[in-house]
Amino acid sequence: MRMSEQEWYQGWLHATPEWVDANMDDLVEEGYAPMGVGAPVTEEHVGYFGGVLPASVLHLWERFGFEGFGQGRWWFTDPFRWAPVVQAWLEGTEVPFPTSGGGAWPAPRRVTWSCGGRSPAPR
Repeated sequence: MRMSEQEWYQGWLHATPEWVDANMDDLVEEGYAPMGVGAPVTEEHVGYFGGVLPASVLHLWERFGFEGFGQGRWWFTDPFRWAPVVQAWLEGTEVPFPTSGGGAWPAPRRVTWSCGGRSPAPR
């Protein structure tokens, strides 16, 4: 029996490292292998976002770093590096939910970003 969408979200929010690793290993086997171009996550990242982001996210960062997967179909991105872009993009925009103390916004649902539906990676 498959998990419902809500169960899947809750699984990622409250996941053990073993659960996260098993799900990532399944994705890698399905063709979403790391590209090997990422940067490592620093102690500064973990210290700043610990307690703000779910432990599953921090575990993935520590395992893979800020890395691309599936020939660039999706990425773990460095929030420090992208903060100026997001701030400029949101300038003048009223955000409909409170910010957390760490400068990150809790997403009420999974957010998917697409840039024209294309992968930036060569085929």
